[in-house]
Amino acid sequence: MLKHLVLWTLTEKAEAEGLPQTVAKLNASAQNMVGKIPGLITSRVYRNTAVPDAPGEFRNLVFYSEFENTGALAAYQETPLHRAHREMAASYVRNRETIDFEI
Repeated sequence: MLKHLVLWTLTEKAEAEGLPQTVAKLNASAQNMVGKIPGLITSRVYRNTAVPDAPGEFRNLVFYSEFENTGALAAYQETPLHRAHREMAASYVRNRETIDFEI
């Protein structure tokens, strides 16, 4: 199994709409992909409670997902559902950092 984490920084748009609303919107989009993309086991967005909620240089949000293997992650990157999620998220988040590890 492969765990895929993406750390994001909030944008001013996310702050204007509110952190709870932003997390809910991104989380609904993330969860919508589960069961529709082969090899994607789980997909969620969480608030990073270790940093302030305000935009800045902090990684405020965490996109957490699990895949059957590295091949499933590679295939997921090119699916229309993931592209739509990524496009929707783009106005809410920036400064993407990725962590992948197998367990």
